[in-house]
Amino acid sequence: MDIDTDKKKLTSLITKQLNKDLNDLIHKIQKQQLDPFGFGDYARAFQYKEWKTVEDDWPSAFSKANVKVAPTIKILENGIIK
Repeated sequence: MDIDTDKKKLTSLITKQLNKDLNDLIHKIQKQQLDPFGFGDYARAFQYKEWKTVEDDWPSAFSKANVKVAPTIKILENGIIK
């Protein structure tokens, strides 16, 4: 058993699954025109000019936005679970 190879495989599997789950969740909340993660707050803070144009209709604008997440997973340690 090669621990480094197994760690890389596990990291890849977790990253792939988490990416899918997070993107599915974001699409689900967009369909419901919700913003529980504060994307609007982030947009207001860092993309103010663009956010200002949709401020009054943020739920609709967010529901149409192209949002993608790309999680980065790093396994720091491994061991035995008892």
